[in-house]
Amino acid sequence: MSYPLGSVDPNERAAGIGAPQVRLLPRGLLPSALVLLVMTAFAGGVWFAHTLSHRHGGAAQDAPLIRAD
Repeated sequence: MSYPLGSVDPNERAAGIGAPQVRLLPRGLLPSALVLLVMTAFAGGVWFAHTLSHRHGGAAQDAPLIRAD
């Protein structure tokens, strides 16, 4: 018996004679790329906040000294 997509003979399937299956991406590539993208965005946000605080003198100024009367 044959179908439009190929034979269903179990002997051909066991021998690997059927049409090769094409995998475009490895199984874990998409989740790994997504995690890398999120980590990069987070690191960029931290870098931006750090740079912004230095521009406005957040880290360069000393804390104010409050003394009692």
